Amino acid sequence: MNKKILVTLFPGCAAYEVMTAIEVLAPKYTIEIATPDGTEHKSPMGLTFNANKSYKDINIDDYDCILMPGGNCESVIDNKELGEIIVKANEKKLIIGAICSGPLNLAKAGILKGRSYTHAAIYLQELAHVWDGGNFVKENVVIDGNIITAQPHGHIDFAIELGKRLGLFKKNPGEAEGYRNYLKGECAVDWSKIGVYKE
Repeated sequence: MNKKILVTLFPGCAAYEVMTAIEVLAPKYTIEIATPDGTEHKSPMGLTFNANKSYKDINIDDYDCILMPGGNCESVIDNKELGEIIVKANEKKLIIGAICSGPLNLAKAGILKGRSYTHAAIYLQELAHVWDGGNFVKENVVIDGNIITAQPHGHIDFAIELGKRLGLFKKNPGEAEGYRNYLKGECAVDWSKIGVYKE
């Protein structure tokens, strides 16, 4: 079976926050997009993303990782199907990556209790309780077991850490730092020598 990454998009989400992660992971993983009803996602940037599935049609056994952008999560904060995807992914110890306000959906699903995380969520006062029992850490990226959360400005580190956890750099761990530096504009990269892009 092909390795797959599930990207959960929703009305009001900031899809660009997971684009770097998708670029890092796409050479080795099939990327699939799910939206609440399976229809295309139109971003505020004017881009249209074709959905592969609706949330209710997701079989979590088909995936190695789920990615969740931030943005305005109000459209899905009470979405039962998304909550079930998150809970089942956590039960199976899949890598769960959420950035900016995306961790709000993880907290709402109850999987951040007893875990460390970060976020940049602006949330309504009535949702403040969903963070109870977790440990907020103000860092670019926070890794706690299978859960990777990030501040929006940490999108590059978020992408590289996802790649590391999913084994993209296991043959040559030094490539992860080289790729991170390249994405941050700190060095040039000879793409012919990047193992991630070799067959």
